[in-house]
Amino acid sequence: MCGSGDRRVQIVGGAADEFGFHARVYIGDFDVKTRLDALDLSDGYSEAGLMARADRSSGALFAAVLASPSLGGIKFQSRSNAATAADSTGSMPVNYPYTWLRLQRTGKVFAGFGSLDGQTWQRLGTAPLDMPATVYVGFAVDSHQSAVAATARFREP
Repeated sequence: MCGSGDRRVQIVGGAADEFGFHARVYIGDFDVKTRLDALDLSDGYSEAGLMARADRSSGALFAAVLASPSLGGIKFQSRSNAATAADSTGSMPVNYPYTWLRLQRTGKVFAGFGSLDGQTWQRLGTAPLDMPATVYVGFAVDSHQSAVAATARFREP
């Protein structure tokens, strides 16, 4: 989990994040894909997806492609300055269990994509971020509610 671990609302994208994050270290460029099979409707603003973070602090720089459980769809989100609110771009519908997410890094440019078949990708947004070569990349899940867990099921591409 990123953040201080107190009982505030679990959310990604504010000046300080609080959410579940399972990640591994990547060095340099990458292209990561997954299928988001399901996301429970703990809140209409719950989110799950792929995220790259400069570090595990609650206000760290990040880039992510995130899906909501319903009408919110898929979006690209990034934070270019530490401890500031994130920017969101792009939109496409979700179609569980066929919601595909992709996050790429080429140099300092991060890009997020969504797909309904894992073959044809829609670019949702890009962001040039001043992140170190070594970043954390993995699965992020937030419930958007205090003391309520969200459950997401990811599948290999």
